[in-house]
Amino acid sequence: LLEQAPQATTLKEESQEGTIEVYPNPAEETINIRGASNRAEVEVFDMQGNRLMSGTEKQINIGHLSPGNYVVRINDDGIVTSRIIIKK
Repeated sequence: LLEQAPQATTLKEESQEGTIEVYPNPAEETINIRGASNRAEVEVFDMQGNRLMSGTEKQINIGHLSPGNYVVRINDDGIVTSRIIIKK
């Protein structure tokens, strides 16, 4: 029974993850974050794991990035959500 506690935490994280949207995807100039609190930390990484951008803005200008795939990581009160976006 003690081993089930981490599973319950995982379920909560998955439930929280489902409420955060990153759109549009694919995107050309700007991406938007919906469902995260105002204090959520947002980071953008390339596919090699290099952090390219960070902040708390919910509208992010990605126009300067090269076309390709990127990871958007949102840390909202310790619940971490990652989404892959495509930059056209």
